[in-house]
Amino acid sequence: MPCSTDPPTNREVATARTRELVNEIEGRDFDHKDFHASYCGTSDLQANVRKLCVWCKKNSNKVGSMSLELQLWWRDHQAEDTRHEKEALVKQQKRAIRRKALSKLSSEERRALDLYD
Repeated sequence: MPCSTDPPTNREVATARTRELVNEIEGRDFDHKDFHASYCGTSDLQANVRKLCVWCKKNSNKVGSMSLELQLWWRDHQAEDTRHEKEALVKQQKRAIRRKALSKLSSEERRALDLYD
């Protein structure tokens, strides 16, 4: 039976790509076309994303002169941050509405409706 290996997972690919972008912002050699997903641990993904985000925020005037891959990553990352902020705001508003509505009910009414808050 021939040897085979599973293709990299989406997380492994994302980790490898962010590792290459970190190499770029740190001035090290990078290769956005031939990254090696199998050579990196996926635990680095969050650290890489944080490092990239901090760098891009501090160096917003330099992002436009970096690779297209980094520019696209930053654009997409900002869009995701905006989406997460909107979702958190909606969730917070729903919790406030729920609390207000539950405050109008007596404890017996909440128990009868199986609503415990």
